[in-house]
Amino acid sequence: MSSMQTTTQQCPPEVASAIARKELGIKTLEARNMDSLDFHEVGVWQVRDALEAAYCAGLAAGKREAATKPIDLERLFSGVED
Repeated sequence: MSSMQTTTQQCPPEVASAIARKELGIKTLEARNMDSLDFHEVGVWQVRDALEAAYCAGLAAGKREAATKPIDLERLFSGVED
């Protein structure tokens, strides 16, 4: 897990693979131990599109997670005076 990752959850591998295939034209994210298969030249617009897709996937996952968590009313109304 990366040191920048703040949650214990990781991106499902199929999401990263789908983004790599669709946005970068990379067939697999598995190392195949051949430079011609493991290193790819991509345009900056492809990197931008891949980053945007990853951001949107994370945003959607966060919204799904938030929708399933119960609301902590005590925390929500802490500091609110009658």
